[in-house]
Amino acid sequence: MKRGIAMLLAFLLALSFAAAAESPASTEEWMVGETIELAKRIQELGADEAYGRMYSSDEQILSVGGTAAQMTIPDASKATVIYVDMNSFLMSAAGTAVTLSDEAAHAMNMQFGSILLQMTGSAYGVYATAGMSVYHAEEVYPGFDAFANAVVLLDCGTATIGAAFSMTDNGIVAATAKLLPAGAMNAYLAINMPSVQTESRTIQAAEGDEWYKTAALNAAARLKLLMSDAMYVEGMGASDEIKAVLDGYAAGEDAGMECVREIIPSKDILPNMSFENETQKRFMAENMASQVPTMLLARKGVTELSAGSMVNATLYYSGFSDFESRVVFVDAKTFTAGVSFTNMGKGVVCARAIPMPADILNDFSETDIPNMLGMAG
Repeated sequence: MKRGIAMLLAFLLALSFAAAAESPASTEEWMVGETIELAKRIQELGADEAYGRMYSSDEQILSVGGTAAQMTIPDASKATVIYVDMNSFLMSAAGTAVTLSDEAAHAMNMQFGSILLQMTGSAYGVYATAGMSVYHAEEVYPGFDAFANAVVLLDCGTATIGAAFSMTDNGIVAATAKLLPAGAMNAYLAINMPSVQTESRTIQAAEGDEWYKTAALNAAARLKLLMSDAMYVEGMGASDEIKAVLDGYAAGEDAGMECVREIIPSKDILPNMSFENETQKRFMAENMASQVPTMLLARKGVTELSAGSMVNATLYYSGFSDFESRVVFVDAKTFTAGVSFTNMGKGVVCARAIPMPADILNDFSETDIPNMLGMAG
């Protein structure tokens, strides 16, 4: 285990937090039910070999899908709910001095549950990390003023599903489910963090038809701040190899960013693709745009794919009646930010910025990227 991973997991195993006000049982039941549904999505994606091969031909990465396919999805009795609060955790970790930028602190608190899951998977190596970026599931739930962030762990036999439920921006609770190795739940059994209500933060979408370009630049700027925060990167449990990649991305003075390319998913591709079942079809319909940066990174290498999975920036916007998904590539000089805009449904749009090598677009022709998923460039 790398030092950053060992430090945080040692804290998790050593500390026992006194519980504060408990969230209503009905809330926990709801989270467990949603985790079971997310686990079913991951299992079905893992069973589709063609889906995995869209990302990589590496058999070690594809074997993660096989693990997902062999899971046994249990009932609610096999689920464990823990509450996660970064401030409580850091205050209880005696002897630690942590200084984060305001933006990094906000991002880390919003993603703290996902960070713990990410770090747990990272402890098992780069292939486990890369596999998590391919086999995962997400959902959003708008309409919250406050929410107690939590992680639900589901014992599925051959693997553990961890689902982080977190209050994000604009009253949206987001759930991110990750595939963890079997036995990973043991790292969490001693945790009993306070149930702390986190209030939503409002972020405004830009005005006009070009608002997504402004949002892309904002997401890329947040990503640069996160990668430049050494404590944030350390807290994510990045290996020395991945740190070197992220340090290279964050190096140099800010020289301005600009949107350099945009691609839009074609609505005509879905009828021409073969799907094992409706889950894969729904997943690709909703996530075609968001898969493009991941697919490019998978072709670049497992280290770059792991770095993109480990540190990224996500913004959520609400109030949309309709939105056309797309990908905007931002030239950030020392790296390229692949910013995907995904219509999550329920009036929510997710903008996620993933760091990529600065020259990554040079590796693909003007038609290569659109042709990956039948997109129009």
